[in-house]
Amino acid sequence: MTVFSDDNESRLLRDSWERHEAEALDRYLVSGVEDPRINVQSILTRALLCDALFPGRFARLIEEELRFGFVMTWLLTHLQSGIEKRSIMAAITQNDRARCRGVVTDAFRMLQEGECVTPDYVTMALQEAEDGGPALLAPEAMDTFCRLWQEQLAALPPSGCSLFEPACGSANDFRYLDSYGFTRFLNYTGIDIAPKNIGNALRRFPDVDFRVGDLLNSGFDDDAFEYCFVHDLFEHLSIAAMERALRELLRVTRREAWIHLFNAADVARHDVRPVAAYHWNLLSIREIVRVIAEVPADAEVVSIAELGRQKFGFPRYYNPGAYTIIAVKDAARATPSE
Repeated sequence: MTVFSDDNESRLLRDSWERHEAEALDRYLVSGVEDPRINVQSILTRALLCDALFPGRFARLIEEELRFGFVMTWLLTHLQSGIEKRSIMAAITQNDRARCRGVVTDAFRMLQEGECVTPDYVTMALQEAEDGGPALLAPEAMDTFCRLWQEQLAALPPSGCSLFEPACGSANDFRYLDSYGFTRFLNYTGIDIAPKNIGNALRRFPDVDFRVGDLLNSGFDDDAFEYCFVHDLFEHLSIAAMERALRELLRVTRREAWIHLFNAADVARHDVRPVAAYHWNLLSIREIVRVIAEVPADAEVVSIAELGRQKFGFPRYYNPGAYTIIAVKDAARATPSE
């Protein structure tokens, strides 16, 4: 039986990432259904951050970007299965609900209306590339909300909200926080256990506070950051390390932490699944909520599949194990936002 050790766990995880080429790490988790422009959990990060910075101000734009994420993910998964763009477009324009989800055709019709706040990204997405490039969805459509957020945020005065991201990768989500116009309002710190990832991040953003670091021993003060978010980390840790990292994340957070999981379920116990030198566990939402409550903090659980079903009518999401937990610290309830 392996005894849990911070140093051993961190070394194995670091080595698992460092064995990859820097160029491969720079592309990892930023393409396909995991592209932060359309991935619903990345959109949720930006939505939660926007609502923290500007409470209620951009509710409609946030809702439409979430719809965009579900629609574009549906389109992409069907293109990846081999269905041609022209076939999908014909089914949409003909309102053929036997071949196309009604929620997709409904979104298409809504995008044709004059009062709609977004351009017709469905038609743009399914245009054939003139240069025959490899992108399944047209880049112009993928960047729809990049342009919209830039326009909305450009006139607002900058501020200095502190935001922390462990396991930041090669600036995977930060590069879109920047291109969408959010970084003017942030004092951001990102850490990653892999030096190659931090090298990639600093190559893109040499003036941003990216540093090699480990959430198991972050070294930051209590309540050092107003907000924290993390994508796709906790499943890769042993259960002991996962709980330690979760407590550490909440220790350094003053207001809210947004915890994005890719392999979780509403089950009683964690299902431990070692893979090579690290883990690919199925995490128990109930167990994670229990740890959060002990901090203490309140936890709001969002099943991404259920969000798509209830809010927009999508019967399924490509990853049924995707969950986001919004952990609200006592300090956030006691102290009004500046």
